[in-house]
Amino acid sequence: MLRKFIIALCVFVGVAQLAIAQENTDDASFIWANDFFAAGNTVIAKAQNLNDVFLAGDTVETKSNLEGSAHMAGRIVTVDAPVEGNLYALGQTISVNNPINGNLSAGAQTLILDAALAGNLRAVAQTVYLNQPISGSVLLAADSVVIATHIAGDLKIFSEDVRFTDAAKIDGKLEISTANIDAMKGSEHAPDQIELMVDKHSEDDPHHEPQGPLEWVIEALQDIALTTALIGILAVIFPNWMSYTAGTVVQAPFAALWSGMLSLAVILGLMLVLVLTLIGALTVPLFLIFGFVVFWLGYLVATYGIGVYVLEKFGSFDGSRVLERIIAALIGAVVVFGLSMIPFLGFFACLALGFAGLGVVIWPFISRKLPLGPTLS
Repeated sequence: MLRKFIIALCVFVGVAQLAIAQENTDDASFIWANDFFAAGNTVIAKAQNLNDVFLAGDTVETKSNLEGSAHMAGRIVTVDAPVEGNLYALGQTISVNNPINGNLSAGAQTLILDAALAGNLRAVAQTVYLNQPISGSVLLAADSVVIATHIAGDLKIFSEDVRFTDAAKIDGKLEISTANIDAMKGSEHAPDQIELMVDKHSEDDPHHEPQGPLEWVIEALQDIALTTALIGILAVIFPNWMSYTAGTVVQAPFAALWSGMLSLAVILGLMLVLVLTLIGALTVPLFLIFGFVVFWLGYLVATYGIGVYVLEKFGSFDGSRVLERIIAALIGAVVVFGLSMIPFLGFFACLALGFAGLGVVIWPFISRKLPLGPTLS
């Protein structure tokens, strides 16, 4: 799990390197230097001669050839047109149905490669299906992997269930790291050069002491207390700003979510422009730090908003009283912690909260220069 988390971070940080797609029915979009930026419920890239595209929404799709790269984030991500550059995708289901001339970096629940990939593949997912040739190397972290194609480079897999069909062929080095000694049990066509590395679970270590209920409760309380403290500090120092931003998240959650996604697209696009200059490239680490800080600030704001909403729904909330602000922070922290415990869906729920908070925190500043997208008031 730690390896998967690290690889996931690498995939998501890799999104900050280049650019993505275009639109059809978006809530907010603009074109700058032939790059397309869009966020909405359904976003489809249809215009011709686009360079890079940045798409965020529930359903995102490319329908026209891209001369540059594509950055796509959504529940359903579909590539239905060739991409000359790289593809960076984050979603629940990612389907690649047309060739990618560059590299593919992805994070998903299900990743399906049904078109040729000329570069390397780096992905973290629950299930991965590789059905078309890959000219480069492949790095995967997934619960289940099915290889049904030719891979010209090396293949490295972190998984507990790996299957090779009769169409599978690996030219390079093949390594499989797993904690399941029967990871290859369902595969009858495994290549000969497999190097299987079985890692024992820590529970199998005779010196390992499993975490008991009390230890789990203590860790949970520590997480809730830390979140409550951070929100409480912000609510005490900036009471008006916290009340306004948290209220905006509650009153317009979807507008806040799209604004957060579009804000991320704008930040990534600006980073791309800076990379093109020698001096500007030096500021990229600062942008990454800034993006991380602002995202977590938005996460805290959204969590506080949930606490305020619960208090207003089942009682009353007086923002002028410090104690009630602290109580709202505590309630929000408890609710969000409970959401985070839901397998898989909890991650996306917390991610959505972060984007919604990001929208109300940073989008008002961006929209002053770019009067586009949903209005948050």
